[in-house]
Amino acid sequence: MKRSRIAASVIVIAIVVSASVISGLWMGWYLSPEKTEKKPPPVPPSVRIKILDIMGVRDNSSESDIECVMFLITVWSENPSLDITKLRVHWVGPTKSAYLTLAPASWTTATATNFAAEEIPVKSQRTSDWNPPNTFLLLWENMIYIKINLTSPDGINDTLGTGKIVKVYFEDLPGHVLEQQFTTPRSFGTNQYIDLTMG
Repeated sequence: MKRSRIAASVIVIAIVVSASVISGLWMGWYLSPEKTEKKPPPVPPSVRIKILDIMGVRDNSSESDIECVMFLITVWSENPSLDITKLRVHWVGPTKSAYLTLAPASWTTATATNFAAEEIPVKSQRTSDWNPPNTFLLLWENMIYIKINLTSPDGINDTLGTGKIVKVYFEDLPGHVLEQQFTTPRSFGTNQYIDLTMG
């Protein structure tokens, strides 16, 4: 009789201990940081600009240097629109350094102090976002080419031949800077348009 009572007590104790262990494990999982802490929403990139393509252009295939560089840009979808008139571009080339902004009165002309900006593709009907000379807002639904003129005397007077390293800084807000570096290929061949995206 004693043995059966002892055996029954041992079984009851084992069941209680097992239940406590299982309960503790479940509570530990349920109250784990992964379950209790709320994950913050995704933070948009601090710099709104997204560069899609970089292209160098020569007037003809016999020119030894690139005469203008074009950046195809848009903005990240998580971000609000970007007013291109407030964008500041710092070009650091092989022989020249220049700060460039957009001149609203002549937005398609790139000079020694201004970059040019054109929507690609051009919409058949302008909307209130990109509608020069009234508004210069870049949204994630559209893209623009930013053109930097390297020639002299109209442009910044930089010499961009083969095998050259260039850094370009895009500042869309004070302190928010996107750095883009590329290297020109060792040979341009007979190409008038040179892909610099992978450089």
